[in-house]
Amino acid sequence: MLNHHIRLLSVFRWRLERLDRNSRWHKTLSYYVDLLAKKVQGLGGNPFVVPITPDGDPVKLGIYPRKDNPVDSPEDHGGIANQPDDTYFEPGLDDWLGGTKGLPDPEVAKPIMITGKISGILHDHFGDFEGFTLEAYNGQHYQFFSVESEILSIVENAQDKRRVVTVVTTTKDSKHVRRLLLG
Repeated sequence: MLNHHIRLLSVFRWRLERLDRNSRWHKTLSYYVDLLAKKVQGLGGNPFVVPITPDGDPVKLGIYPRKDNPVDSPEDHGGIANQPDDTYFEPGLDDWLGGTKGLPDPEVAKPIMITGKISGILHDHFGDFEGFTLEAYNGQHYQFFSVESEILSIVENAQDKRRVVTVVTTTKDSKHVRRLLLG
């Protein structure tokens, strides 16, 4: 639970830094970041040393893997990706990023982040979910692909509630979803 909240704190601090101070959401997001910092502290972590990152990457944060905690072994992906939470979905780490022991290689893994609103849901000729389109703030539409049912439920929820979504891809040239953040 601590690792999950450290990751959230890292990402939301990054978002808060980039949010215009005159935005109507600045005060709310600032309050939420303060709550996350208190939650991290309450769980035994130090919120003052959590680095600010756009993706909450556990390798960059220095929390993955931890040899002193058997729950945080590479086999179970740090207990992070498998936690039930509707704020994001992340498939388990494996060697698709070219790393060793299930850890991503930073030179190979250079994901991109695109923020906007869900503008459509993509289905194949059998009617199965295959991805979605996202309209960014600049008006461009991007297609992202995933066949995970969890992604579909998050996308449908975000589209119904008109929530802002940030998509993190697996690599800079890929359109496959690595992480989905709801704003």
